[in-house]
Amino acid sequence: KQALFDAQRAIAAQTDTEYLQCERAYAQFVRDTMLDVPESVRTAFRRQTDAQTDAALSDKICFVLDWLSACTETDSPQPFSGDDAVVWFLEQSRSGSDAMFAAAGALLLRCLGVPARYAEGYLVSAEAGETVVKKSDAHVWTEYYLDGVGWTPLETVPGRAQSEREFYAAWGETAGTDGTLRRAEVRRPQTPMRPGKTPQSPRRFLRAVIGCLAAGLVLCVIVLLIRRLRFLARIRAMQTLPDREKIAALYAHAQRICAACGVQMQDDEVRALYDEALFSDHAMTAQQAQTAQKFAHSAVAACKRADGLPRRLKHMWWDCIY
Repeated sequence: KQALFDAQRAIAAQTDTEYLQCERAYAQFVRDTMLDVPESVRTAFRRQTDAQTDAALSDKICFVLDWLSACTETDSPQPFSGDDAVVWFLEQSRSGSDAMFAAAGALLLRCLGVPARYAEGYLVSAEAGETVVKKSDAHVWTEYYLDGVGWTPLETVPGRAQSEREFYAAWGETAGTDGTLRRAEVRRPQTPMRPGKTPQSPRRFLRAVIGCLAAGLVLCVIVLLIRRLRFLARIRAMQTLPDREKIAALYAHAQRICAACGVQMQDDEVRALYDEALFSDHAMTAQQAQTAQKFAHSAVAACKRADGLPRRLKHMWWDCIY
């Protein structure tokens, strides 16, 4: 432990190094993800204590170890009642396996504003110069994040945690007269990495390109749908016009379609109806409007036959002429 804090002091003496820039980015990730606490645990924590989150780190660790020292370790997991195992462990059973101590230790530290996590592995010993790992060495502990250094193991099981408690208590005695812990202040740079030093991930770049292309495609589809719907609304409105206005509108629409597609179509009867609708006050009949309707349909069919697939798609979805 002492070596870790000596390393922290050495890191604090550095300035704008690439290590500190990277560490700042990771430390922010840790604070974003390793301070979450279930509301049930936070409520139980408030019921049991009024501990302050602005205390020194050593005081927070000693507080957690003292709380857990009143609990008893068991060799095997126990069934629990209620919705949250940690709340049941802290307030009711007061006994459990090393897994319960590690989970409770991590959540208690988080309640105090210290990023912490649950870790599992092996507690090994050296025999005859070799490290021997046995199945029975499986163990669980808590880790907290030490600024500038990284994840630091913390034993939370009573008995094994006694040396931890003694270390942090002695460390806390080095606090200044104002009560704050005299430890290294890691001054991280303002930006996680130097400009131009950020490593580029090809996969991340590819995902960004695909995302931009997908967003662009969706936008194009929306624009095309809007244009198509507006065109269909105009066609429906044309069908509701009085017969005189409908004949003139249908003939003019058919001529616009033919001009856009380069198709020549002429029907003297329909042309005469168009002139009559525009320049006379004669009553026009529904049958005459139907004749103009058939002429417009013929114009659309002729243009579709003349267009290839690309032009047909353009005329239908972008130009919206038929």
